[in-house]
Amino acid sequence: MSKMMKQFVLICVFITGLSSLVYGVENPLLSQLPPAVQEVVKREFPGAFVTEIDDGEFDGISVYEIEGTSAEGIDFELEIGADGTLY
Repeated sequence: MSKMMKQFVLICVFITGLSSLVYGVENPLLSQLPPAVQEVVKREFPGAFVTEIDDGEFDGISVYEIEGTSAEGIDFELEIGADGTLY
């Protein structure tokens, strides 16, 4: 393998590792939520940055009240049950 090809592969591996590190650091609050809730946030607002999580209630059902900013810079609020139901 040529030196140039080795450098290219090394750079690709580095960027892949760095992007997953940035994603994990970028969403520390999101990672604290149950997996079903995380999936809803990711589906509704891909690349979102979660800024606040509170426990709330919707029609007598316990929900996570989630506030954040979308990748496009739009502020959002979601109410999601622990099972992933969006209210």
